[in-house]
Amino acid sequence: MSLWGRYQRWAGQYPDESRWLPWVWGIFALFLAWVGWTLRAEWKSLHAATAEAAAAAPAPSAAAARDQLRAKLTAGEWGPADPDTLDLAFAAAAAGERRNPNLERGLWDLALANCGRDPARIAVLRRLGRELNLKPEAARADARARSASSFPPP
Repeated sequence: MSLWGRYQRWAGQYPDESRWLPWVWGIFALFLAWVGWTLRAEWKSLHAATAEAAAAAPAPSAAAARDQLRAKLTAGEWGPADPDTLDLAFAAAAAGERRNPNLERGLWDLALANCGRDPARIAVLRRLGRELNLKPEAARADARARSASSFPPP
């Protein structure tokens, strides 16, 4: 016999609900209190472990990583890079982080236009787009690099 069947047989022996119903609700309340206490204890331990892990390994900020990348580009580690082009590219990345795709696209197009037809500068911008996680913009830079290399310079 199932547990529910046993309960029904037991409850049927006592037709007066005023005797057994408070007892059943009391057991149910104790069960809920136990579940709540257990979940709260688990939540506290999980929260403490998460806080300890976060305090143990502080991640470098995005601004610091972007400043390091800008310093590399200004030093010319990836190739020739115009400071105005870099400013436009980083502004496009900031617009993308703020969920403004139209501004991001416009700034990136200005950065591409600022590169002219120089394949080296376009390659730097293309790599920067990949590094900043600007996939559609990096793809447009790829297309621009292909068109710039297929035509002679003006």
